[in-house]
Amino acid sequence: RMIEQVVELEDAERTSTMAAVSTQPLTQPLRSRHQTPLSQASSPPKTRWSLRAVMAFLVAINMLNFIDRGVISGAPVQFGGFVARTLNKPPSQQSVYLGLLTSAFVSCYAIASIILGELVRHCSKFRLLAGGLMVWICALVMSGIAFWLGSAPLSFYFFLGARSLSGV
Repeated sequence: RMIEQVVELEDAERTSTMAAVSTQPLTQPLRSRHQTPLSQASSPPKTRWSLRAVMAFLVAINMLNFIDRGVISGAPVQFGGFVARTLNKPPSQQSVYLGLLTSAFVSCYAIASIILGELVRHCSKFRLLAGGLMVWICALVMSGIAFWLGSAPLSFYFFLGARSLSGV
């Protein structure tokens, strides 16, 4: 949908440029709508570069999001050690808490998808994207802070909340 909006903006710019060209005095030759002045012929329009930059940014965010989704299941030994250190649980019970961390993320992700899916009809898509990105970054920072909170159970529950929030 975002790409469609950028394309609509490009069309609006073309329309305004065509209107300016059509109002030129008759003493100047009229240009075709596909011709560009010689000064602009060597470089692509800024809108194409901005579209590519937006797409590269979104692809990078999506890649990091997929990495973030699998971080708990991808490092069970390290997170098992975190559970043992913070909750003093034996290795036989650590998988329950690792499952809780993963389930918290997936549950909040499912709920947020429904809510944001409805909001996208009524709010600015760019603002929703920016808001979601800010919440996700804050959740990642909170996840890092949980490591430095020490070995108290508060550290585990803080991390659980951060993982839940990263589902947004």
